[in-house]
Amino acid sequence: MTRHDQALCAALSDFQNAAVLTQLAKRWYSAMFFFAD
Repeated sequence: MTRHDQALCAALSDFQNAAVLTQLAKRWYSAMFFFAD
C-alpha cells in the first residue's frame, strides 16, 4: 500500500465514522423528543 492509499483509506474510515455518529446523534435526538412528550 502506498502512502496515498493509506491516506485515502483513513479519510474514508473517518467519513464512515462521522456518518455513523451522525446517525446515532439523530436517533438519540429523536428519542429525546419522543420521551420529552
